[in-house]
Amino acid sequence: MKGKGSVVKTFNGVPEDDKLKKIGNLFAKIIGVIILILLLLSISAKTAVKMTMVLTGANPIKAVKSSPSYNKEFSYSMRSKVYALPEKQAYTYDINRIQYFKVYTFLIFHVAVPTPIY
Repeated sequence: MKGKGSVVKTFNGVPEDDKLKKIGNLFAKIIGVIILILLLLSISAKTAVKMTMVLTGANPIKAVKSSPSYNKEFSYSMRSKVYALPEKQAYTYDINRIQYFKVYTFLIFHVAVPTPIY
């Protein structure tokens, strides 16, 4: 409670409460921009596959240069959309070799899930 005799803690002339609010607002804006970028990248199924490659540890340059393509045979057998990378562009995630991605669609957004080769 701020009265006549109370002391307001300041940091460089700015009250600490205002400083914390500004930091919180900045943090919320940064998170919002990151989520917006991820949503925009997931509109296309191919870019969703590339984004998943980067998020699961593939080299970002290789992910950008990769050329995922729709695989009709695997899509039929797995009963979902499957995108495949050429054999040269497959990468290792954890202990599994990743070459195929199941792609799920929500409204206009796509989510790619890596499917390991056994």
